[in-house]
Amino acid sequence: MIINDVLKSLLPLGAYSANGPNISRHILAEAELFAELSAVLGRLHGALHPKTAVHDLEEWERLYAITPSPGSSLQQRSQAISSKQAEVGGLSKDYFKRLARAAGYAITILEPAPFEVGRCRCGDALYREEIRFVWQVHIDERPIGSTLASDEALEATFKDLKAAHTYCQFI
Repeated sequence: MIINDVLKSLLPLGAYSANGPNISRHILAEAELFAELSAVLGRLHGALHPKTAVHDLEEWERLYAITPSPGSSLQQRSQAISSKQAEVGGLSKDYFKRLARAAGYAITILEPAPFEVGRCRCGDALYREEIRFVWQVHIDERPIGSTLASDEALEATFKDLKAAHTYCQFI
């Protein structure tokens, strides 16, 4: 054990016999404590960032008020936390496009408008007034290896961040 050797080298010269039976037991006990401490510190170091926080993801999710979808993988949960960390705020279409791009998606967001006399023409779609609060999100490009679950994670991120009166319809 390297810790054992380091502790022995710290003994005052001539005061103790580094290989004596009593001192060897004490040094071994101290070395085991340092090994445990090293393991705990390694776990704490891993918990400092959501990408390395395997055992502490629940704490990160609690901190950012994220509820993972049932069956979400560790990677999807970690990605949701990273997305929440990276957000600088905003409700614009460009903000949500950048958010999707950061997750590896290319999207188009359409905002259908209700039919208005003087602005719309014959042949335009007839929508109700409430349509102004709907975003139609088209996924144009997915990241390599994406699954339906990762698409659902993107939808969940949008639902968490969108304005309360807006409905995101993924098409």
